Amino acid sequence: MNRTTTLTILLGLTTALGGACSTEKKQPPREPTRGPAQQQQEPAAPPDTAQVTPPMIPVDEMPKLVHSPSVLYPEEAKAKGEQGTVYVKALVGKDGSVTEAMVDPEKPVSSLLAKAAVDAVKQWKFTPATFKGMPVAVWIVVPVSFRLK
Repeated sequence: MNRTTTLTILLGLTTALGGACSTEKKQPPREPTRGPAQQQQEPAAPPDTAQVTPPMIPVDEMPKLVHSPSVLYPEEAKAKGEQGTVYVKALVGKDGSVTEAMVDPEKPVSSLLAKAAVDAVKQWKFTPATFKGMPVAVWIVVPVSFRLK
């Protein structure tokens, strides 16, 4: 049986406030995973170790994709019939390069597809986001779809 494969890349730029703001912090903010009962029983963390939400940075223009080398569909993933969408969180630096990229841990996918998507997105180039005409670093989310046909 001969299967052909297609790979669709969708670029979605997402920030915490719907494209209006982003952070320059190296890691995207995470919400605590404790339930209400646990929060009441645990003592508060000292100020130096407490989880702090990074300040939001206003953005006038989000990054725009200018160069995206092809994403390779791993042969092993094809053979296993793996497909789906990988959501890659990427930090686009002030120079438009992707300085960090990782798979959204809340949206599990095949490790083969995740690695291929992250490796590709790290090679992409953007015009940087700007605020008052100055480039700023922002986190974006890039959905990369892998589909077998």
